[in-house]
Amino acid sequence: MNKFIKLFNIFLILFLFTGCTQSQRQISEREKDKEIQKGMAKMISREFLAAKEIFSKIIVDFPDYKEAHYYLGLTNVELKKLDETYINFRTVLELDPEYDLGIMMEIFYIRFTYYNKMDYPMAIREINKFSRLYPKHPKNAEFLLWIADGYRNKGEFDEALKSYRKLINSTPEGNEFRKTAVEMAKFIESNSDFNREPLKLFAQAKAKHTPDDALEIFRTILEDYPKARIIPLVKLEIALCFDHGRMNLFESAAVYYKALIKEYPDSEYAIVAKKNYERIESIFGQKDKIFSDTHNIMKKKVKGK
Repeated sequence: MNKFIKLFNIFLILFLFTGCTQSQRQISEREKDKEIQKGMAKMISREFLAAKEIFSKIIVDFPDYKEAHYYLGLTNVELKKLDETYINFRTVLELDPEYDLGIMMEIFYIRFTYYNKMDYPMAIREINKFSRLYPKHPKNAEFLLWIADGYRNKGEFDEALKSYRKLINSTPEGNEFRKTAVEMAKFIESNSDFNREPLKLFAQAKAKHTPDDALEIFRTILEDYPKARIIPLVKLEIALCFDHGRMNLFESAAVYYKALIKEYPDSEYAIVAKKNYERIESIFGQKDKIFSDTHNIMKKKVKGK
């Protein structure tokens, strides 16, 4: 009889504890996807602290929910919390090693280089680290291209050339990133020190702390060296400056993206431009028309400050 009472008490305690745990949850299983959507909406409206709070609450109740860790990582990128970003992305990979590492690293790399004083040595080191951890990942060729571009953006053209050649030698023909590496390697090899001036200016632009500061130098290259082989890349960088700058001029970015797709349809620049153009369209839910109201709202906000 005493054993029965003890067992009954144990089951009762477990039942009550489980019930308390469930009742203490702020978010139910059915609501977690809706909460993710709310957090994403806050990100789109650039309310990053509010977005971070939403994603953090989801993780408290659902610590294995990889999407919440992923979007929290993106939010921390925008808040320049890069140490936290790294932890968020690592958690995602621990939960699911097959999760799209390429997307995470692409965003991390762009934001890292734009918003952390253009620290290319750190960016190169981080990309190398992930490349070694995931040597067979389908995005590894893209990682190698970023490393080479990092050296090029620093103005270290000899190191850039070595990295481009490494990518060329380790990647099969037909690979889109290999094609870009071949093009950039030829450009560096075939130019004299005098003709490298556009590249030097390009490196100066990439060293600026913000896209807005870099934009003026990119425009100078476009005006002073209109026939330079680097011009397609300069146009892409101008589009990215509009896209990620202080005022987020999505409409202007979209114009450049569409022009790149039309002018260089089979190039790597067109692939990147198409992806970014489609992203802008998806954010605002329109086809062939960018949400110009956003531009006006941002201008009003800046004037009101």
